[in-house]
Amino acid sequence: MASANSGQEYGVPSQSVIPHSLVKDREKRWNPVVVEQLLTKAGISPYNPLKLTLLYDENSINIANQVTRALSQSELFNITPKMVDWQTLNKVREQKDYQIARAGWCADYPDPIVFLQKFHSMSPDNHSGYKSEIVDQKLNRLQTETLSAEARESLIQEISEQLYSDVAVLPLFQYHHRVGIVSSLLGIDLNNDSEVIYSKDLKRNLANKDNQ
Repeated sequence: MASANSGQEYGVPSQSVIPHSLVKDREKRWNPVVVEQLLTKAGISPYNPLKLTLLYDENSINIANQVTRALSQSELFNITPKMVDWQTLNKVREQKDYQIARAGWCADYPDPIVFLQKFHSMSPDNHSGYKSEIVDQKLNRLQTETLSAEARESLIQEISEQLYSDVAVLPLFQYHHRVGIVSSLLGIDLNNDSEVIYSKDLKRNLANKDNQ
């Protein structure tokens, strides 16, 4: 519920750790699970709720509020939101000293493997403590073996599905920045993911400008 709705104000709701633009096929359709049934079997009740602390920084107040409201709709959850500064949040994530923490990340270059590598058990960026021998082995193959494009894509899909099945993270949304471009302005690479536009690459189509 939180994953389906909390990101609409900021980007595109997502169930995958890989951006939509980097996958050929559409992401797996989200199958909701009646969490209350699982929690009740584990001894959780309105009189003995699951108590969780949600950590977030000052730039994520609205997101934290939405997640808290979504989870608090069930009497089986007792959510305590706690705002800390970014340095503290980053530190507790690195130390894995948290229950739920808001996190975001952007790759340096557009490659699905960069997003998946964070879930290798030996990755210094694996702040969740997630560990899977299956995922480790497949990530190692992607890094060390010379694979065909089809084999590489298949491994990426298998890893992504494994992370989804294991609920390695709770993906909420992918940031989208919408930019309006005047049709007479040329030289902008629409596939540029860096968000950096150099003026030296730009030029004006004066004929098109006169027709506007």
